[in-house]
Amino acid sequence: MNLRMFLSKPIKECLAEAKKVGVEGKGKIRGMIVPHAGLMYSGVVAGAGYRLLKKGDYDKVIILGFLHGYLVEEEHSVEIQIPFIKEVLGEVKIAKNYGEKIDLEKEVDEKTLVIASSDLSHYLPQTEAEEVDKKTIDSILAMKCSSLEACGAEPIQKLNELAKARGWKPILVDYQTSGETTGDWGAVVGYTCIVYLDQKSNLKDQKLTKNLKLRKNKILLNLARRAIEAELKGEILKVDGKEMEEDLKEKRAAFVTLTISNNLRGCMGHLEAKQELYKEIIEDARAAAFKDPRFWPLTAEEFKQVKIEISILDKPKKFNYSTVGELEEYLSQNKPGVIIKDGWNTATFLPQVWEDLPKCSDFLGQLCLKAGLEEEEWKRGKLGVMTYGVEKIDEG
Repeated sequence: MNLRMFLSKPIKECLAEAKKVGVEGKGKIRGMIVPHAGLMYSGVVAGAGYRLLKKGDYDKVIILGFLHGYLVEEEHSVEIQIPFIKEVLGEVKIAKNYGEKIDLEKEVDEKTLVIASSDLSHYLPQTEAEEVDKKTIDSILAMKCSSLEACGAEPIQKLNELAKARGWKPILVDYQTSGETTGDWGAVVGYTCIVYLDQKSNLKDQKLTKNLKLRKNKILLNLARRAIEAELKGEILKVDGKEMEEDLKEKRAAFVTLTISNNLRGCMGHLEAKQELYKEIIEDARAAAFKDPRFWPLTAEEFKQVKIEISILDKPKKFNYSTVGELEEYLSQNKPGVIIKDGWNTATFLPQVWEDLPKCSDFLGQLCLKAGLEEEEWKRGKLGVMTYGVEKIDEG
């Protein structure tokens, strides 16, 4: 069997043309069923799965193949997977299995990917092939794989047994037949891609992400409080940026809000990202405490009572509206942060203001007053409007 014939379509092309399915956040891919026909026929189906893999997530790949009756060294069911693996994952250890006994429970660890190489039905009319393949795919998704219409049934069964033991969940990524490439619908071969997700791993990742987020939130709140405290002592807070987390050194827009007994005591910040986030928080905290023109500078006694809230802004987006009613409907449903602009007059309310002004007309009316406009200026439908979301951090 000439492997070059099977690899006649470029791997990069297969990946680029593959169906785009999102599994982000649903779990780590631990196993995958992919076809092994010539890439001109099944390459985009295999590519739909391979494009979901991330370099660095694995250091070993086990390929479970199927012998088609000729010499092992010419067997394409395993060999055709290798170029995909190298393209997507780089240099990883590859273990080839052509039907020999293998103890997957022993061989598979957290950084191992298991690939079952299999096509589905062979040389049936399109309609009949779809019916047969649907039963096969449904059986795989139900994890009942004792009897399958596939030329790699044994690899699928081995992967399925491991998935059951490990608690992995199968997800359908793509299904096609050769007829979609050749245009011959009279005798087609079926191809599918199914990935197995380790949702326990995802829960671990979510817990880790949550813990990292809590730690970074604590760092920012601590910086804000220390900045105000230093100013009260006549000092300037000095921070070594080299010690900061990388994402705290990204340029972000933010506001710092101070309250005492749930009453506003200062709020200052920027709508555009001008400096690294940790520097922005330090500057905004000092400004909210001592430079908000609506309040006297914060006193040491008030500082003991003050609560700090940080709002990290998404990039504002222009909202185009045809009627005032359209504007009201959108804002009432989504309750975003809002920036209004009329010539030199501009003002913003953070999304949190909706808690105090839940009625859209009141929200926009007060925002107009803040911008130095008449309270009902928004009703004329001529204001420039931008909206944004925020990540809110507070001291609870």
